[in-house]
Amino acid sequence: MAETIAVFGATGATGSHVVKVALEKGYKVQAMARSPFKIKVKDTNLTVIQGDFENIDAIKTTVKDADYVICCAAGNLKEKPYKMIMGPFVERLWPILEANTSTKVFLYQAGMLSPKPGETLSFGMRTMKGIFGCLVGGLGPMIADNDSVIEFMASKKSTPFSVIVTRPGNLKEAESTGVPLKGSDSAPSMSPITFKDLAVFSVEAIKNESLYGTYPYPVPQS
Repeated sequence: MAETIAVFGATGATGSHVVKVALEKGYKVQAMARSPFKIKVKDTNLTVIQGDFENIDAIKTTVKDADYVICCAAGNLKEKPYKMIMGPFVERLWPILEANTSTKVFLYQAGMLSPKPGETLSFGMRTMKGIFGCLVGGLGPMIADNDSVIEFMASKKSTPFSVIVTRPGNLKEAESTGVPLKGSDSAPSMSPITFKDLAVFSVEAIKNESLYGTYPYPVPQS
């Protein structure tokens, strides 16, 4: 029987590729979207649930009987002031996942400028975080939003499912490079990686037990 992946952020740059990749790999997909018409994929193994991050019933329906849950959503940088949505969403989602006995893994996509729990970024990364936070409106609060998610998840010492937090660096919309990504613990990729390749990495990561409980930077395999 095909396993099921629940996807949040299914209409976004990474999430739209995650949906396609998961279907191509034979998974059933349950994707929540505020505007379902934005999901262009048509597949008998795809179920689209209309809802937003404050709709508890839609969230419950999306993860119901799902084996894996992938969240590659993010707040809206164009919204001024930036609205912190990811922290409250994950706090809302968490007890639902804990009660959902089928869920094995929760993968959350953060970014390279969010440190692992209890650690600080390198001087260079902290400098980059400060510069980008000032130059790109809303980016500072978006990073803080991801930081709050990581801190919250780290506070949950015992869960019935495994957690992976990916921290991709520079991303671009382009055809797959054909070079697989791996999880690095040392540094992010300074060369752009494609959303498609990140999606492939994310879908494969949920079955890679060596990544459970880690915060990998997805980087090209050398």
